[in-house]
Amino acid sequence: MTNISPLISQTTSSFIYEDELNELITAYKAKITKTENRDEVYKWRLIKDFQTKWNEDAEDFPKMLESINFANLVYHQSRGVIIHIARVFPEETRKNFKMLFDESKSLQQRIDDFRENNRLLYDKIGNQSLGTHQDERTIATYLTFRYPSNYSFYKSSFFSKLTKMLKIKKEKPGRIYVQYMEFVRPFITHCIQKDSHLLQLKNIYLDDNCYPDPNNLILAQDILYQMLDQPLPEEKKKYWRVGSTSGTNGPSMLSEMIKNNHISIGWSEIGDLNNLSDTNKNDIQQALQTNGIYKNDNRLASQKAGEISNFFSGINIGDIVVAAEGKRVLAVGEVRGEYEFDSTFDFSHCRAIDWLLPNVQGIFIDEGLLTTVKQIVEEPNTTLLNKLIEEAKEQELHEINELLVSKNIILYGPPGTGKTYELKNKIFKHFINKVTGEKNYDFTTFHQSLSYEDFIEGIKPETHNNSDKITYKVKPGIFRKIAEKATSDPNQKYAIFIDEINRGNVSSVFGELITLIEDDKRSGTVNELSCTLPYSNIEFSVPQNLYIIGTMNTADRSVEALDTALRRRFSFKEMLPQPNAIKNHPDLDVDLPKLLTIINARLEKLLDRDHQIGHSYLINIPESTEPFQELKKVFANKILPLLQEYFYGNYNKIGAVLGSSFVKLEEPTAGDNLIFGDGFSPEDSEVKEVYTLANPMAFTSSAPFRNIYGG
Repeated sequence: MTNISPLISQTTSSFIYEDELNELITAYKAKITKTENRDEVYKWRLIKDFQTKWNEDAEDFPKMLESINFANLVYHQSRGVIIHIARVFPEETRKNFKMLFDESKSLQQRIDDFRENNRLLYDKIGNQSLGTHQDERTIATYLTFRYPSNYSFYKSSFFSKLTKMLKIKKEKPGRIYVQYMEFVRPFITHCIQKDSHLLQLKNIYLDDNCYPDPNNLILAQDILYQMLDQPLPEEKKKYWRVGSTSGTNGPSMLSEMIKNNHISIGWSEIGDLNNLSDTNKNDIQQALQTNGIYKNDNRLASQKAGEISNFFSGINIGDIVVAAEGKRVLAVGEVRGEYEFDSTFDFSHCRAIDWLLPNVQGIFIDEGLLTTVKQIVEEPNTTLLNKLIEEAKEQELHEINELLVSKNIILYGPPGTGKTYELKNKIFKHFINKVTGEKNYDFTTFHQSLSYEDFIEGIKPETHNNSDKITYKVKPGIFRKIAEKATSDPNQKYAIFIDEINRGNVSSVFGELITLIEDDKRSGTVNELSCTLPYSNIEFSVPQNLYIIGTMNTADRSVEALDTALRRRFSFKEMLPQPNAIKNHPDLDVDLPKLLTIINARLEKLLDRDHQIGHSYLINIPESTEPFQELKKVFANKILPLLQEYFYGNYNKIGAVLGSSFVKLEEPTAGDNLIFGDGFSPEDSEVKEVYTLANPMAFTSSAPFRNIYGG
C-alpha cells in the first residue's frame, strides 16, 4: 500500500493513477450514453435548489434547515439529529454552520469543530450515549451544497473500493474527506478536463434546473460512485446467513429487525466500526479483546472478528440476507443500505434491508451453523433461496397491482389485523423515488377535530421571533401539498396515507374535493374537473398519479355506516384475522392459532365479524424469551380491556368468550339483603348478577388459556 501523496509523478508530471481512472471514465461514458444519466442528475438539481433555500440568517433557522432536501445523500438519522439539535439550540446550530462554511479556516479544523460542537449540543439535550451521525459523508454534503465549486459529495463505500483498487492507504476516520478531496482535484485536472467527450455528455444531460458544475466536482463523484458503488447485478449477488439471537440460547432480536427494516448483529461494545483506524479483521479483533470480549481466546476472537468484518464490508447492497436461528430460516431480505451504527438498538451494527419474506416457516438450512455472519455458497441452498424470493416478489407485485387498481383505497377490518403494518411494510416502499430515495408520500391520522383548513388549506396565524406581532397567511394543508408535488412530477407515483380515516368527518375535511378525487374526475381524464379553492383562489385539480390510501377499524364503525359520499368513491379491501400467521412457542403449551380462532368464532356469534381480534395481539409472543408471561400481559393489558369495550361491561358475554377462568359469577350470600332499604327485598327488584373479572397476571399455569379452546 502507498500513501496518497505524491499523486503526481516527479519524472513525468503525470497523475500516477491516470490509466486506471481513464478506464473508469470510458465505462462511465458508455453507461450514461445509454441511461442519459437519468438516475443521478437529481444531485445537480438538489444543489441548485439548495442555493435558493439556504439562508444562514433566516429568522427561523430550524425551519429553513428543515426545508432543505438532502434526499439520499445523507442518512435519515443524520438529518433527524441535526434538525433536532437546531430546534433545541437554533442560534448555536446557526453559528456552527457558519463556522463550517468559513473558508478562511482549514477544512480539517472545520470538520473537527463541527462534529465536536454537535456532540456537545446533543449531550446537553440528554443524548450522551447516542451518536450524532454527523459523519464525513453528511458534512461533505453540507459543504458541497453550500460551495459546489470547491467540494464534492463523498461516500465511504466507493472511496474504500477506490483505495483498494489503487493500493492507497486510507486515512483514519474523521480525516478521510480531506484525503478524498486531495485525490479528486488531480483526478479532475489530469483526467476529466482532458476528456472533451465526457464534458460534452455532462452538459447534454444537465438541464436548466441543474447546477452547471463548471469545476466538474460533482461529475468526479458521479463517475466514482456509478462505477464503484452501484447495486450488484443479479448474477453477482451473494447470500448471507445472519444469526438473530444473542448468543446460542439468548433472546431473539428478529422482531426488532423486522420492525425497523434492518439486519443487525451484536458486539455493540466495540462501537462504530467506522471509527477504527482500519476495518480489517485484525483491528476488529483488537477492538473486541480491548473491550474484554474473547480476551483469553484468540482463535474465537479471530473467527468472530472475521464475521463482523464480513458484515461491515463483505455484504454489499443488493445481497440477500437470511435471518436464522440454528437451522431455521426465519426471514429473508435484500440489503438496501451501507453499514450504520445505532446505539439505540440492542444489536447496534446495522444495515437497512427490504424484508422480502418476513415470516418464513418450514425452511431449514444447515450451512453456517454456529456463526453469526456466514456466506451461503452451497448450490441447493442458493437455488432454494432464489425460488423463495422470486415467488415472494411475484406474489407481492400481484397483490400491489390488485390493490392499486383504484386511486382511492381503504383497508378495513377489526383491530390488530395489520392494516397499518400493511401500509408501512408493504405499500410505503412502492412510493419511494427509486432515484433519490426520497419519500413520495405523506402519512396522517384523521381525528374528530380535523378540519378542511388543516387538510386542504386555511388561514393560519404566524408569529415572529422577538416580536408580539401576529400575521395571518393562507397556508396549504397536507393534501394540497402532496397533490402539488405529484402534479409537478407526473412520472412518479405519489400517495397520501390516512390512518383511521373513519374518525374524521370526511365530507367536511375534503369539502369540494370529494368529487375531484374520483378516478374519472382527475386532471387529464375524460371527465376532468377542477375548482377554485376558497382561501387561495387558485384553480385546483387532483392529479392522476396521487393515491389516497386509508385504514379504518371496523370495531369503531362498519363500512355500511360510512358516509355515502365516501363509500362510493373508495375501493375497499377487507383485512381479517390470520391465525396461521402466528407461530407457537416450543416452551409454551398453548396453541396460539387455535386460541385466536375460537375467540373470534365466539365474537362473531355474539357480535359480528367486525368485532373480532386481530393476529397482531399474539404474533410477538413466539419471539419472547418469557412467552407465558407475555401471553398473560397481552390478555391483561389488551384483550380483556378490548372485550370490556366490546360488551360495555356485560361480563356474562365476556365469560361466554373466555370461560369461567376469566369471569366468575358471584354467589349471593345471606347478608346481601342488608344492602336493600327497609321494606324492599331482592325479589321485588330487578337485581343484576355480579361478576368478578380475573387478573391474568395472577395465573400460575396456562390452563385458563387452554380451557378457552378445550385444550
